[in-house]
Amino acid sequence: MALLCKPGFGATTTLNKEFVPRVCVGSRHQSVVGFRLRPFSNARLCVRATQSTSVSTGISGQFAIAGINVDAGEGGLPVVKLHNKQKSECQIYLHGGVITSWKSKGKELLHVRPDAVFDGVKPISGGVPHCFPQFGPGAIQQHGFARNCSWEVVATSNEDDTPCVTLRLVDNEYSRAMWNFKFVVKYSVWLQGDNLCTEMIVKNVDEKPFSFTTALHTYFKADIKGVTVTGLNGLKCFDKDPVTKEPVQSSEDRDEVTFPEFVDRIYKDAPSRVVLRNGLGDTLSLENEGWSDAVLWNPYMTMKLYYKDFVCVENAKLDPVTLQPRDSWTAKLTISPLSE
Repeated sequence: MALLCKPGFGATTTLNKEFVPRVCVGSRHQSVVGFRLRPFSNARLCVRATQSTSVSTGISGQFAIAGINVDAGEGGLPVVKLHNKQKSECQIYLHGGVITSWKSKGKELLHVRPDAVFDGVKPISGGVPHCFPQFGPGAIQQHGFARNCSWEVVATSNEDDTPCVTLRLVDNEYSRAMWNFKFVVKYSVWLQGDNLCTEMIVKNVDEKPFSFTTALHTYFKADIKGVTVTGLNGLKCFDKDPVTKEPVQSSEDRDEVTFPEFVDRIYKDAPSRVVLRNGLGDTLSLENEGWSDAVLWNPYMTMKLYYKDFVCVENAKLDPVTLQPRDSWTAKLTISPLSE
């Protein structure tokens, strides 16, 4: 069941005044995409994200409740921390709206790359980054601008030991210069027992329709030699050739997908649930609503210093979603540890 943090839901606090986030735009690693558009040719522009401890303290004073607090994280960037009595916890940086840590019973299950930079300028490489309003290369920068933006906290709640935070991203002068539409994205993250749950809502607040693609580019901690992903057999897929960069269509014929080499693969019309075994003794169920496609990625020797330590299992919406004015689109994801 979706859990939006909102007034009247348990212990809740909300933001009443409007806040215009500062935005940053940088670069990102390559990823597979089934289409190509004209590259965005404007020079890289950036306004540094807020990093002061005083800002974190102010947010914490406004939104901290039982199971939720806001601290200064790496690089002084504001980070929201959730925890419950089941010994689950997670961290969400406002820069990029990215979940950088999720622990179940004290064990870390997400991966942040050792080359990740917490400078409020570049995207944070790892965890659960956003790709919006574009997945992969295309008319604007790689994977869009949401992962470079400073998101704002708009609500927190905690009922029945289920701490939840809702973040918001809105258009501004910079985003409209790149992608000339007015929008609101709300992203809720909560812990429900051992599970990590998210809900993303994109709303068109413009007077004209717009289209977008999007994904959650989730990095899982792993021993790549032992990783398997099940639930994808029989699906149409597109492999990105590491040399030509062009997608090659095929069909998945394995019950268990493994990663003995470079893998950058899109699965169209994926099932609502796949299962990941991370090679470290953990089995995770990824169950979703609204994320119609799946992407698997491991860079292999293109990142030879640390490819062995993670795998990306991504939930995506790769056929463009078109929203008319005042319409919205919603997708949900629940990641659950399984006992086997």
